Amino acid sequence: MIARETMLVYPDFSLPLVIHTDASKYQLGAVISQNNGPLTFWSRKLSPIQRNYAANKLELLAIKEVLSEFRNVLLGRDITIYTDHLNFTHETFNEPTLLRWRLKIEEFAPRFVYLKGENNIVADALSRLKTNEDSDVMGAIFDLNSDELFCLDLKTNHHYQQQDDGLSAANNKEISGYDMKASSKGQILIPPPLRRPIITTYHDGSSIQEPHYSMQPSDKSFDSQEWNPRLTNL
Repeated sequence: MIARETMLVYPDFSLPLVIHTDASKYQLGAVISQNNGPLTFWSRKLSPIQRNYAANKLELLAIKEVLSEFRNVLLGRDITIYTDHLNFTHETFNEPTLLRWRLKIEEFAPRFVYLKGENNIVADALSRLKTNEDSDVMGAIFDLNSDELFCLDLKTNHHYQQQDDGLSAANNKEISGYDMKASSKGQILIPPPLRRPIITTYHDGSSIQEPHYSMQPSDKSFDSQEWNPRLTNL
């Protein structure tokens, strides 16, 4: 039961991922799991306008939102989504908004499986949690802090880039909806506060990459995705 203390499991990206989603009139809920062990729990409240959505629209919104929230983790993975709405397993989308959402979802190429609502216990509970009006219940992979694990977290990087006046003249590159500062080669520029954590992540092998045991391999892997002009001086 969700009322018991639950330990998040470490993912194996060679195996499929499973997502259970649900929606109530107040908020959305989802759990990402693998081998019957939870990787993360996620929930967020609905806006006043969203509370007027029909049930099937809310369910599709929950799927779109959780995929977007964990895009860096889920994109390109083998994903199965369990939902208690049968119409999600058929091509019956005729509303423009639903069609746009479905196109965003199809980018992840998930499989949809129907699951009776009475068996969708955890996601249902998360969609009905009582929360403060201005706060969301958020979970992230492993220790509820995806920024520590996935060093290319665009939201965090974008936040620090906007606060760094030294990057104001850099090139702009849109990535997954974020206007990122990038080098002339298109590599993401890393603000000073994030450089040491990112280097540590790559060197210790705590990212999705394989562990690196010397500075040279780490340097090559790091340089292919992110750019820091003074990496060897840190």
